[in-house]
Amino acid sequence: KIQLYTSDAWAKGQDANSTAFFKRNLLELFAEVQQLDDAALHEDELVELLTNLGWFGAYEAENQRETRVLLARVFLVACPSLAYVSPTLRPHVGGRIKVGIVLKFAYGHSVGLFLQGIVKHLAHRDFDLTLFVPGFPEGGLPVDPVSHAIVAHVGRVVYLPAAVSSSRAVIEGHAPDALFYPEI
Repeated sequence: KIQLYTSDAWAKGQDANSTAFFKRNLLELFAEVQQLDDAALHEDELVELLTNLGWFGAYEAENQRETRVLLARVFLVACPSLAYVSPTLRPHVGGRIKVGIVLKFAYGHSVGLFLQGIVKHLAHRDFDLTLFVPGFPEGGLPVDPVSHAIVAHVGRVVYLPAAVSSSRAVIEGHAPDALFYPEI
């Protein structure tokens, strides 16, 4: 149902690209998910199910906070393991701040274009950047001027495994002080 409620297929002639439509679907889905005795999905199932996270809302010039909070609540009820907090999380103490950037679209995509300026102009004496790339095999990031610019300004590129729990373990192994998800 998560896939159906968040996809354009649910529209049935309605404006599937409207924030109001998306929010109505989320409210209905949240009510249903809360009624289930065992709503727990595996993280990898949830990732595969999601087809539309309401990105169109950015074009409507409306505040998306309430809808995003509702979407997060649906995901947490459907997949409680998303509330995981790393036991390695600790306050930063001295030295460069280790920032992990988790980004699939680190190439000529709108998110990659957005990020390339950030990593280029960030004070590298203060920040140690690691790009974590999900969704591509080792070395499989599309090669274009944007990906070259991003890779040139991060300390390392780490390709993540497909399974969410395995990706989490890889990221934890690098012990970043902060994680940045530009796609969200």
